[in-house]
Amino acid sequence: MDRRSWLVQILTVGTISGLLLGSVLYIAQRLSGDSVFTLLMNVDYIPVLRQTVGILWIEWVLHLIVSVVLTGVIWTLYPRLFRSMQVAKAWIVGTAMVIGLLLFPSTVLSDRTPAIQDASAWFWWMLAHFIYGLVLMQFYQIYQTHQQAKSKEPA
Repeated sequence: MDRRSWLVQILTVGTISGLLLGSVLYIAQRLSGDSVFTLLMNVDYIPVLRQTVGILWIEWVLHLIVSVVLTGVIWTLYPRLFRSMQVAKAWIVGTAMVIGLLLFPSTVLSDRTPAIQDASAWFWWMLAHFIYGLVLMQFYQIYQTHQQAKSKEPA
């Protein structure tokens, strides 16, 4: 696969997955009242970005950039690290869950986000990251299956 096609896939998958994660957390916040979408968009604690707080389109773009970068890392490293598709898929979902676990504590850095001990917010946050991981996993499987099929085509 040429570099341009690879980049388009990374941008597409990272954007779709990131939009889905944000949408799930937005719906969860609307349904539950837990500020989990606010937590996802939160940049209060990053000095350079502090002035963008509340500018939703900038917060969305920053979130999508993170999702695209994560997708690029997975697409680049995981085929080299894991020969088994099953193992790679498990690691993708696990990676998404670990990211959720590592990021939730940033809630203590803002008064706009859920309390660190809010079990309901933890549930929604981790569920959304699990779904995010499942979506990345499905796209990864499609991508790898397509790559394998292309490598078997006669030149």
